[in-house]
Amino acid sequence: MKIGQRLKEARTANHYSQQEVSEILHVSRSTISSWEIGRTYPSIELLVELSKLYDLSLDQLLKEDEEIIKEFKKDQQYKKWVVILGIVIIILLLVLLISSFNVSEKAIASSHLLITLTQEGAFE
Repeated sequence: MKIGQRLKEARTANHYSQQEVSEILHVSRSTISSWEIGRTYPSIELLVELSKLYDLSLDQLLKEDEEIIKEFKKDQQYKKWVVILGIVIIILLLVLLISSFNVSEKAIASSHLLITLTQEGAFE
């Protein structure tokens, strides 16, 4: 059985409407409907909340639904790439920041040299 069918059966067995579940979980009623017909899947956090609400274990909710397991794996891969991209951007920003300090230090050193040479009369 698919998770959508399990969610619908658990909801009706507990005498909840889609609207009531949506208000409890702070999602839209159409989101609940989308889960129950298998168009989308709840996040792992919401699955935990659903398991508490319906008094079912996560194993009972997820059992035999390979599609949701694939969806979680895909989601984890996406999150991994977002983290890697974030780290790369931070490193690039640090490199730019450090290189701008080096340019500023060289400009300051050059201006100090110019001031020193001017004060010593090197340009007279």
